[in-house]
Amino acid sequence: MWIPVYAGKGEKPIDRHALSQAVRRLRLKLKMAEWSPHDARRSATTWARVTGIPRDTTEALKHHAIVGSGKTYDRYDMQAEKRTAVEAIAEYIGRTLRRRDAAEKEAA
Repeated sequence: MWIPVYAGKGEKPIDRHALSQAVRRLRLKLKMAEWSPHDARRSATTWARVTGIPRDTTEALKHHAIVGSGKTYDRYDMQAEKRTAVEAIAEYIGRTLRRRDAAEKEAA
């Protein structure tokens, strides 16, 4: 089920390419290597799995559809599990950045 995301005064949905366009502008402004929102989604899923988050939670976090009879009978929204996954991803990124900063400081 598609749920529109409204911008501004709620008059119309944002363009479906808005995130990709915003990422492109950010990449150009910061002179970053090429990446896409899909790359970020893939990386976040990998980081969640590295931290021990179960696959069913990462699938729910990405809004992948439940298949089979589960979609009819399983109405649980997994909000607590999704929150735990997002917090684990944030902690993983923080640890990685702290290690990188320490390594750069040591090298200097």
